[in-house]
Amino acid sequence: MNKTRASVAAVAIIVVSVVLFILSRKFHYVDSRPATALADAFFNDLQKGDVDRTFQKYDARYIDPKNGEWLRLLQGLNSRYGPITSYLLANTAIVPVADIGCSLLHYNIHRAQLITEENLIVCPTSQDSNNYLIVGHSLHRMDTDQSIVVGLSVHEERGRVP
Repeated sequence: MNKTRASVAAVAIIVVSVVLFILSRKFHYVDSRPATALADAFFNDLQKGDVDRTFQKYDARYIDPKNGEWLRLLQGLNSRYGPITSYLLANTAIVPVADIGCSLLHYNIHRAQLITEENLIVCPTSQDSNNYLIVGHSLHRMDTDQSIVVGLSVHEERGRVP
C-alpha cells in the first residue's frame, strides 16, 4: 500500500511539473515602464510645442512619418487650443502586437481650452529590444465626443458573463 501511495505521489509530482513547465513557456512578462517613459517623453515634447520631435517616436511600419494630415492635426491642436498643460496616465494594459507584448497606455490630456483622452500603443521594436516606439495613437475629444486614430487601435468589448 505504501508503494502504491509513493507511486501515485511520484506520478502526481511529474504531471504537475510538466503542466507548470508548459504553462511557464506560454507566459511572457511585459514591463510597461519603458513604454510609459517613451509616452511621457512624447507628451512632454507636445507640451513644449515640439510636434516634429514627437513624430520621431512613431514606428514608421505602422504610422507613416510623412503623414501630413496627422502632423497638421497635432500642430492644429497646439495652435488652436494651446499646448498641453498637463497629462496623467490613467491606466495601462498589455496588448499583443505581432506576437510581441506591447503596452496600451491611456492618458488624460489637458490643454488650455481642450480636454482629450488619448491611447498610445507602445511596443519594443523587436521581441528582445530595449527600443520602444508608438504603433498606435487614438485621440478622443471630450467636448465633441469625436475620435480619430492613426496606426493600430484596440477595440474593447464589454459584456456580461453568463
